[in-house]
Amino acid sequence: MKKVCNNVYIGTSSDAENIDLLRECGITAILNVAHDLNRPWVSGTLSLKAGLTNGPCEDNEAATQAAIAILKASVSGGRIVLVHCHDGKDRAPYVVSRYLSEKKKTDWKEEFQKIKILAPDVQILPWMDGDILDVVAVMVVKDDVYYVDMSIKSVQPYVKGVYIQDQFSTDGTYEKILGIMQDLQLKGSCNIVVERVDTGHKERFAPGYNEPYWRTQALKRAEAIFSPAWLLKIDADDMFTEYFFKKLDGLLTPDFKFESVRVSGDRPISKDYWATEGSYELEKTEYSPEGGRFGDPHTQLWRAGKYYFERNPGLPETMMHPILTPQPRPEYWLAGLCNYHLHRTFGPKAIAFWHEGHDIYGLEEVIDDSKPLYPPTSCPEFYNHHVNMATAEKRDFKWPDYVLERWSQWQGGCW
Repeated sequence: MKKVCNNVYIGTSSDAENIDLLRECGITAILNVAHDLNRPWVSGTLSLKAGLTNGPCEDNEAATQAAIAILKASVSGGRIVLVHCHDGKDRAPYVVSRYLSEKKKTDWKEEFQKIKILAPDVQILPWMDGDILDVVAVMVVKDDVYYVDMSIKSVQPYVKGVYIQDQFSTDGTYEKILGIMQDLQLKGSCNIVVERVDTGHKERFAPGYNEPYWRTQALKRAEAIFSPAWLLKIDADDMFTEYFFKKLDGLLTPDFKFESVRVSGDRPISKDYWATEGSYELEKTEYSPEGGRFGDPHTQLWRAGKYYFERNPGLPETMMHPILTPQPRPEYWLAGLCNYHLHRTFGPKAIAFWHEGHDIYGLEEVIDDSKPLYPPTSCPEFYNHHVNMATAEKRDFKWPDYVLERWSQWQGGCW
């Protein structure tokens, strides 16, 4: 529990039930601002509620105004008020910052940052700032349990919804997604739908598997469920950055004349170094009409209801890498670090990638799989190869905490 100003504290649902702590701080009123939380009556305190949903919701502004009015009246009446949500990190500080901004005629974000000095864990979520985009992220998964939660976390707070087609995973992927949904439901902000489909194949890319068909089915289900303006394609080891969504927030206006958005598929090689043009030997580099370099670019975002997948005529021998038809043109080339893939860094896909030094490039070194994978020492020749560190560039990128935590726990840890 943190004292924010005279007569106002913020805290957690546990704080709201800690009688000793409430008495120590002199709390005489408790304002619950979590729509999805009901707490027991605490003797000697006035229990109040104006619940906000922790995500995009048309009722949130009315609930915020109600909470501010309750807080004003309680403080004016001489009460000492604890404002709480589940963990005290988002809705509670948001309501108090809005209350203070109205009282002091300041910007609520300025007040929020002052609260953050007292409680560093508090955070402004996109819905608070009106930054939820009319975009639905669409994911097709099968046996991607290691990566799927990180991928979802990179998009879920910023978009209208996330649609996931699970092709009867057997490694716990489906169960992990359900767990993520349950956690979000407890916080009142679940915007994920997952549906299981039987493709008739035990393996995702088995012979005869029709990738364009199943990708298109996922798009159509996302459109039917969420009615979005835009669709965002995301794979299980795909990550999107906060920068990407901030740029989209400025782009996707009624005046935006483009049909799709194309971005680089950036590749981190280590925590600090990223692939450059020289690193894309097995992939490709393209240049925007303005001459900007895009490594392994992909059309990731397009207008809903107009474009679906078909077999790639340039790859007649496979159903993989389908293309959108008709081509979504004109296309906006969005520069900067928007999207990156984790397969060179850590996790099961990293093992396959670092084995390519021997298996594809013909290097003599062989990775000892009985030891933890740590490329600088596990396969130094390939690690320093021209497709990796020899042509890499250093970038100052703030990795999400949940990615660094997972990486640090992976075999040899971060490199």
